[in-house]
Amino acid sequence: MAKVQVLIELGVLLGSFIFGILFYYFVTPATKEEKKEQIDLVSSQIINFVIFIWLGKILYHVKLFIQDPFAVLAYPSNSEAFYIATAIFVGTIAIQSYRKKISISSLVTVFTPVVIASSFLYEFIQMQFFQKNALIYLALLILLLFGYILLDKTAMNQSALIFTWAAGLLILSYLAPFIMIFQFLISRIFIIIVMIISLVSFGYYKRRKNN
Repeated sequence: MAKVQVLIELGVLLGSFIFGILFYYFVTPATKEEKKEQIDLVSSQIINFVIFIWLGKILYHVKLFIQDPFAVLAYPSNSEAFYIATAIFVGTIAIQSYRKKISISSLVTVFTPVVIASSFLYEFIQMQFFQKNALIYLALLILLLFGYILLDKTAMNQSALIFTWAAGLLILSYLAPFIMIFQFLISRIFIIIVMIISLVSFGYYKRRKNN
């Protein structure tokens, strides 16, 4: 039964991200060649993040992993693994950007709508089929999706959407007993860090636009 539950969860996650990628593909005004290149970019980074979550789980349970590797792999991924994966992910993106192998602004403009749309479908499925109360969060995600559709598809506007998303989560954290992004419990400190980074990014892209 536990294996079936894991497979269902993986299926919902996969389907949600496929929906997010399709949303980006049909909404963005880029050419087919640009869309293909950007979707390849975000798909590879999502795969990297999944790998980093597994790595984070191993690092968090490193003593148990040395004793019994398969026991660690059987553990569900927790928030600590998510935080470790996020830190590694941000570090690798920074290194790739420094080496001119990736454009952070391009990644932001693709990653933002994919994650927001994926989150919307994921939360909608959780509410409809798993009795999760996510109505307020769904309303926030719908607002963000409309914001993405109506606004120019610039890194500055995507940073503003990320800030709005994080600010909404911060408010929800005082209304709900806990906050989850996909299946991971998220702390207020993490949300505040996202808000700060997105605000700094917004200021950076705005200054670059004015110059």
